[in-house]
Amino acid sequence: MNFQGPLKILENELESIRTRGRESESKLGNKLQAYNNSLNQFEAINRELDKFSRLGIERSVQECQEGISEIESRLKINTEEIANIQKTLGDLDKETSKARAFERNIGDNLRLRSYRSEIEKLEEELNRLDIEGATKASKKYDEEYHKARKYQADLQSEQARLGGEIGIDKKNLKDKRGEMDVEFKDIHRRHRNQLVKVKTIEIANQDLDNLWQKTYQGTDIDKILIKSENENVKSNRSYNYRVVMMKDQVEMDMRGRCSAGQKVLTSIIIRLALAESFGTNCGIMTLDEPTTNLDRDNINALATSLAEIIKERRGQSNFQLVVITHDEDFLNLLGQSDVLDKYWRVSRNLEQKSIIERQRLV
Repeated sequence: MNFQGPLKILENELESIRTRGRESESKLGNKLQAYNNSLNQFEAINRELDKFSRLGIERSVQECQEGISEIESRLKINTEEIANIQKTLGDLDKETSKARAFERNIGDNLRLRSYRSEIEKLEEELNRLDIEGATKASKKYDEEYHKARKYQADLQSEQARLGGEIGIDKKNLKDKRGEMDVEFKDIHRRHRNQLVKVKTIEIANQDLDNLWQKTYQGTDIDKILIKSENENVKSNRSYNYRVVMMKDQVEMDMRGRCSAGQKVLTSIIIRLALAESFGTNCGIMTLDEPTTNLDRDNINALATSLAEIIKERRGQSNFQLVVITHDEDFLNLLGQSDVLDKYWRVSRNLEQKSIIERQRLV
């Protein structure tokens, strides 16, 4: 149904009413202004009369009274016109309110019809939709939904399983940390002590190598080393030391592979090397029969090494080397190295008593 025609007529009529109202309001305003002007004139005349009365000036009171009567008459007429105009304005306001209400009603009806038309279009569009396709799509979405729910359940199950494994791993980690706290207690102190031992062995092996190179005259052994082995890694640690020999970069245990003379020489050199490494503050070294089972070349080399040690440590006030030997040739070799000129001889007298004599090397 088309409401454009009646609505246009109503809008024109409403606009006409508004125009007449504005014109009436303008006329009323003009008359009200004229009334106010007349009232101001009346008040001015009264003030003049009062002034003339106070000054004792006599004027034509009759003329003033006539002017006042005329003004009062005009004021009455204006008052009546104002009342009529106000009544007309009230009527116009009522008509305007009715027209606005009617306009709102027409607008609501038009919107209602528009909404109904839209609903009809949507219903037609809905009827044109493929119901079968929608059913298939719904079934497909249901299948995907169930798959997603199953996947979610699997993930939750996997999460629970992994959570259990994590709990077990955390417990194992805690237990391992407890074991480590026990096993590695005082690890820094133990590491420091072990480092001292390793470095000490390195220094001793350096001294041992120097003495071996100076003393040993054979070619079957390049160098000898001291090796340490840890017997117990958890508690009550103890270390075993063994002597190995090197030949052409091959390491072998000396036990069972060397002669008696090599054993004696190795023992002496190791004691000298350890004394050099650990006995710096201890000035006394004792060698008992150091030349036993040594051949002449190694005896000569040992005497030379001892002489060098004596010369190096001669400046120490507490240094003293005690050599007990029956080998006078060895003693003479030391004397030829200018490290001693006297020695003490122990012998028996005719009464088979031990005597000690200080003698000079010849």
